Amino acid sequence: MKFIKAITLSILFMGPLSITAQQIMGVVADGKTKGPLEGVNIYLNDSSMGTVSKADGTYLLKNGKAGDTIFFRYLGYNTVDYALKTFIGQKRDTIFLFPAEERLGEVEVAGRKKMRDKIIAQKLSNMPIASTGFGSTVVDGKIYVIGGDRSFKSNNLRRAYNDAAQGQLNQYSMLLLRMGNISLDLYSNQLQIYDLFQDSWVKSETRFSKRAYHTVVPLDGKIYVLGGKTISANGVFEYLANTIEVYDIAKDKVLIDHVNPHQAANPLGVAYGDDILIIGGSTKLLKNGKKKYTDKIHFYNVPSGNWYELANMPIGIETDGTIVNGKLFISANESGGNGTVLYKFDLTSGKWTKLDELAFAFQNPKFTQGNGILYIYQKEILFTFDPKYGELKKYFVNVNLENPNLHFYDGYIYILGGTETREFSTHPSADVYRVDVRDFQYTKPVSIFTL
Repeated sequence: MKFIKAITLSILFMGPLSITAQQIMGVVADGKTKGPLEGVNIYLNDSSMGTVSKADGTYLLKNGKAGDTIFFRYLGYNTVDYALKTFIGQKRDTIFLFPAEERLGEVEVAGRKKMRDKIIAQKLSNMPIASTGFGSTVVDGKIYVIGGDRSFKSNNLRRAYNDAAQGQLNQYSMLLLRMGNISLDLYSNQLQIYDLFQDSWVKSETRFSKRAYHTVVPLDGKIYVLGGKTISANGVFEYLANTIEVYDIAKDKVLIDHVNPHQAANPLGVAYGDDILIIGGSTKLLKNGKKKYTDKIHFYNVPSGNWYELANMPIGIETDGTIVNGKLFISANESGGNGTVLYKFDLTSGKWTKLDELAFAFQNPKFTQGNGILYIYQKEILFTFDPKYGELKKYFVNVNLENPNLHFYDGYIYILGGTETREFSTHPSADVYRVDVRDFQYTKPVSIFTL
């Protein structure tokens, strides 16, 4: 009843489905439960003109024309399409999608197939600028990539000594010895935009401050750039970023907010309702090479412009995480880095719950979620976690990126950027991969844990 009421209220406030030459509005719901469907992919003529439905099932699709066809696609449901002229004439306020029952038959057939040993990711178009430590987010079928670390490190001495040990010392090896190790520190101020429908990149003319190891949070048509580090003009000194940049997508403009109580590198940022939560991160690099972490949680109420501080985290860390059904899931390495603990934070009650301690440690894990399932990536490994049943599955994947960014959109996991380590050098990557989540049912998990 609650969901039906929510849909009714949405329609009352929104009015009947409306269209001009520019936009179409409506609601998408489950045909059985009548509850709203979030994340339905809605597009015109199987093209780049698309959007996704919000949590209450509402959507706004721009640039509709009378001769177009409108498609509604959602993972696990039957795709429906209508000629836009007919669609408008019938005044379809609410579109009902029904679960694809025939998928059960597909699973049975898949059960008779030979299971794969690893997930095979599809290689997509490279980023124009290779980078790691950038902020990225998905908005209306596009991935926005802001800033990042373009630094390059080459261990010339190790390479020269290796050549000498193998009896291959030559003039080039001697040159490497004279040059010594090379470390070039560069932070990016650029905006890169990836079209998920066209598999194409655009390098925007819009500029941000040179920033890396920050977080970005989308909310109400704007992207908030928070935390991270900036670098001096000579590339020698690093500073914690003390401002917040707000990118207005429609206006293509960047505004500066000088109030930033949560100054940290690699914080976790998430949107929840009208609030932006900023969690943890590192605040200092000590002389012994270890980092000093913060356990603070701040939230920014966007309508009022006010900042608030919540109760501290169980442990100060740099982490990644994602929200599923009002619960924030993160990981933390404990016991000297020998094990990993998964935590759940109830955003309503403010209570932290320690789910379980795993025998292994995640290495720079990255989180995303889709349809209630958590997807966790680390180099050459993908985990799936179902919070409802507490089941964590581990799979191998043919992606060897370290510390990339991870996103879920319309049944696909996108893995982009990060670093690649070769024998004698470490450099940022421009690689982008895509994983179809349906492939998990055809792939044998390496291990299964129950938390």
